[in-house]
Amino acid sequence: MNINPASYLPLPPGNLGLPFIGKNKIFPNNYQDYIKEMYEKYSPIYQSRIRGKKFIYFQGY
Repeated sequence: MNINPASYLPLPPGNLGLPFIGKNKIFPNNYQDYIKEMYEKYSPIYQSRIRGKKFIYFQGY
């Protein structure tokens, strides 16, 4: 069995919201404002969960 060592690396900071739901309640009305807020709060690299799926965002690269 092969185990990928990258799977043990920590994920970037972020707000995942509620399990299975994520941030959909606050996310979609103004996407650009949400992205800017997350960038300022966490860093250019952060994670978020939308509709139960984790996403990692890279900004400014």
